[in-house]
Amino acid sequence: MRNLLALLGLLVLLVVGVGWYQGWYQVTHSPGKEPGFQRLEIDINQKQITTDVQEGLRRSQEQLKRWLDQINEERSSPPANTPPPLTVPNSENR
Repeated sequence: MRNLLALLGLLVLLVVGVGWYQGWYQVTHSPGKEPGFQRLEIDINQKQITTDVQEGLRRSQEQLKRWLDQINEERSSPPANTPPPLTVPNSENR
């Protein structure tokens, strides 16, 4: 259970870090209306998030298609310069 929570925490930190780097959101703070208070604003760029996710999915699909095409090509073409199968002499033929 502890490992699962650690994994979840790592995923949250990863999304937060990548999101900040990609410009998905911007966090700003300023003094509040009353002394001792801070104002925190989070601006989320939904258009950028949608664009980046769609681009990532498109690239993943293209890479998966190339990988599957390569596997199918390797299966369909006979291997070059394969040695003949080894035969073991049968003791009954001696």
